[in-house]
Amino acid sequence: PQELKDLQQWVCFNAVDGKKIPYIPGSSNMASSNRPRDWRSYRAALKDVEEGRRQHIGFCFSSSDPFVFIDLDDPEDPDQIRVFKRLRSYSQTSVSGEGRHIICKGSFKGKGRHPAFPAAGLFQTNRFCLMTGDVIKKRTTINAVADEDLQSIHAWLSKGKNDAPEMELTE
Repeated sequence: PQELKDLQQWVCFNAVDGKKIPYIPGSSNMASSNRPRDWRSYRAALKDVEEGRRQHIGFCFSSSDPFVFIDLDDPEDPDQIRVFKRLRSYSQTSVSGEGRHIICKGSFKGKGRHPAFPAAGLFQTNRFCLMTGDVIKKRTTINAVADEDLQSIHAWLSKGKNDAPEMELTE
């Protein structure tokens, strides 16, 4: 989406032995998701990919932007399907082609990734999202999502898969 492209919050990546290694665009130095000085323009990150120096580009989420990143790794999981159906905002397939990424505007209280449910995550800061641009169901616009919905997803992820039926999301 253009509103992400307009921000100086981009890095580029190489995949090595199943790990995603972030780099500062135009450099051989590694990047960090919590070091804004490492981030560059969308154009700079894309240039590294177009010139064959890196394999992927990624957007860095920061406390200074309104965005939330939802990472759903199991497209067959009924609870993840419910989350995807509920949050009608920018959506793309992951680099693997198996997962789904949703980017929306909103906020929630608490930390992002939860060890209770490693196949999904919810993040506001200090996280990269590898961008594929492979849009799902014509969801090209980043929309606002009610903070209550994001907090429900956070609670679900905090408790783990066995507690998902208590999740208060509706389709």
